Amino acid sequence: MTTRVFAPACHPRRQYLLIALTARQRGEDAIWYVARGQQQAIAGTALPASLPGRDLLVAAGYECTEDVDGARADELTKAAGLSRRDAEAALAALGS
Repeated sequence: MTTRVFAPACHPRRQYLLIALTARQRGEDAIWYVARGQQQAIAGTALPASLPGRDLLVAAGYECTEDVDGARADELTKAAGLSRRDAEAALAALGS
């Protein structure tokens, strides 16, 4: 089975993160490991230490601003476990 996740005009780090998150949901561990490795091999800008929900975001794979760029609040609540309020505050702080 092929895992396909399309996010038009997004940063490669985000594309690999979306593939990894989809693989995790489907229980496709090998794809998850490869996608996370590819994501982490691409340089990015670390999330600010003061960002609301930063610890949860990083634990879920959102390690850099490029990983969050283009995300919506509902994605961050589902994938990272943030409250709606924290997800919206994080997106606002990053200008997303």
